[in-house]
Amino acid sequence: MADDDLRRLCMEAAERYEDEVGDYFPIWDTASNHAAKKNGNTIDGALIDEAARIVVENRIGSTSALQRKLKVGYAMASRIMDELEARGVVGPPNGSKPREVIVDAL
Repeated sequence: MADDDLRRLCMEAAERYEDEVGDYFPIWDTASNHAAKKNGNTIDGALIDEAARIVVENRIGSTSALQRKLKVGYAMASRIMDELEARGVVGPPNGSKPREVIVDAL
């Protein structure tokens, strides 16, 4: 299985079972524990803005860093990172390395 396929499979499983495993695996902390909530597949704009600020200030495009700083699970942090890529804040995934931070300031 290719790395991209494995990553996609893991992300889909994390999203599908996020509510069930959140209690057993704290690293997959659900978005309901965060002040900003997601609505369906959309993510609260304030949460994305906060994530962008964190990424730019710390100069690190890391999903795990977002998990720690925002207190969200992997699936949510991954969706936020994809949204930051779409907005031009970070570059595309680079394997297990953090994404390149493209912007210098917000």
